[in-house]
Amino acid sequence: MAEIPYVYRPSNWFHARILVHQRFTELNRMRDSLDKVGELKRFQDGVFRHFLELPRLKIFGGRLCQLLLCREVNHLGGNTYEMWFRVGQTDIRFGKLEFCLVTGLQFGTIPTNVVHGYEDVKEGVLDRCFSGKVPTFHRILNRLDEGNFDQPDDAIKLSYLFLLGHVLLGIEYGKTVPRWACIFVENLTAFERFPLGTYIYTQTVYYLRRFMTGRKKANQNFSK
Repeated sequence: MAEIPYVYRPSNWFHARILVHQRFTELNRMRDSLDKVGELKRFQDGVFRHFLELPRLKIFGGRLCQLLLCREVNHLGGNTYEMWFRVGQTDIRFGKLEFCLVTGLQFGTIPTNVVHGYEDVKEGVLDRCFSGKVPTFHRILNRLDEGNFDQPDDAIKLSYLFLLGHVLLGIEYGKTVPRWACIFVENLTAFERFPLGTYIYTQTVYYLRRFMTGRKKANQNFSK
């Protein structure tokens, strides 16, 4: 019987536990806040519209995801931008197509003006809502609860920041939002046209693979 071409030897598979939790249920608070200021319809027409359905997912299969990551294989005909996993006698793929079907985010070439950096926006959403300070995701939700925005689309911008940073990039709830994201979201038209799928997919694959290689762990063979 031919040896299965696992990327990681079964002897190096390990048990893991979840240390960071996404607060998908908090999206209900976000929905209520958007509705309260009359911006829910605007959000539902935007790039993250179907993410409001995430609170319906009561269970996340973290253990299942880990087992799949351990079973990544070098698939004949696959490329470096996708991942393949051996399940039983079948190889299954996680690539751009699957990512797009799940998230609905578009792919494309990232504009060079975005690659080359950002400039702070004076009197932007940070100044209006947080006195110029970069907020945590917890603070963003509290500010959405408060309402009373100087500009109606500030609620949209804060909601986009929460989804981009906490839900899609997986940054912890108590951490601050990336400053570049706060600046990027100022122009909603440019933000919604940006190929977020290209960026988020690349980050997702990178960190999924880093899970197996980028941390210290006590190896425990559970392959049998």
